[in-house]
Amino acid sequence: LSGFYSKDAILEEALHSGHYALFYLALFVALMTAFYMTRLFLLVFVTDPRNPEVYAHAHESPPSMVIPLGILAVLSVLSGFTFQHIIPIHKLLEMPQAAHAMSHAVQDVPHFHPWFVPGLSIVAAGTGILLGFLFYLEPVFSAEKVAETFRPVYHMLVEKYGFDEFY
Repeated sequence: LSGFYSKDAILEEALHSGHYALFYLALFVALMTAFYMTRLFLLVFVTDPRNPEVYAHAHESPPSMVIPLGILAVLSVLSGFTFQHIIPIHKLLEMPQAAHAMSHAVQDVPHFHPWFVPGLSIVAAGTGILLGFLFYLEPVFSAEKVAETFRPVYHMLVEKYGFDEFY
């Protein structure tokens, strides 16, 4: 079942091929994606605007921006439907049989229940969503306090790893 979904397919392949660090990293990324998307949804659609003055002067984008985006959206949807019927996505995710057998012959990895990886994926996503609500809808946690606690990491992320200064 999970071979049809790219995130679960990546998680399963990382786990079954013995790349445990990649597996846990991908699971953490799934949690963070759910957290960020929950944050985005809550800040845009549920909570009050942070700056009411800016919100009061907001307006729709001009047609010179909306029309090209609309065209791109329609083409994206059409190409998705077209390619889904020409080359099914699950065929792109399957490894050739010889390479698949060789990757599993190298290591004797434990076997997991078929729902183990999708279950962990759901738990990670649910945890991210719950954290998003606890940070942004009912502020049980404070983003400022977390940033203060992890000040070096926060500073590194705000400074974008020093890339701008290096460049």
